[in-house]
Amino acid sequence: MHAAWVERDFSRHHAALAVQHFGSAAHTADNILTVVSSILAEYGLPEHDTPATTDHGANIVAALRNNIRLDCLCHRLHSVGDCVA
Repeated sequence: MHAAWVERDFSRHHAALAVQHFGSAAHTADNILTVVSSILAEYGLPEHDTPATTDHGANIVAALRNNIRLDCLCHRLHSVGDCVA
């Protein structure tokens, strides 16, 4: 999980917050939500008020259905390219 933010002086920042290995656990919506929730809680970030940019995989869309989720433009453009080709 990565974080990006802009300060009042318009300086941009980026940080890697966490890397979570699922091991043999399936990448289901419930498992993804559990991991995302625990990382956000570790940093004191509110789940329902912290936007997330993700791909459009059914599992991540379902995991964050009650959160603010934005499509990653690069993933969306790649998907369009696959449809056109």
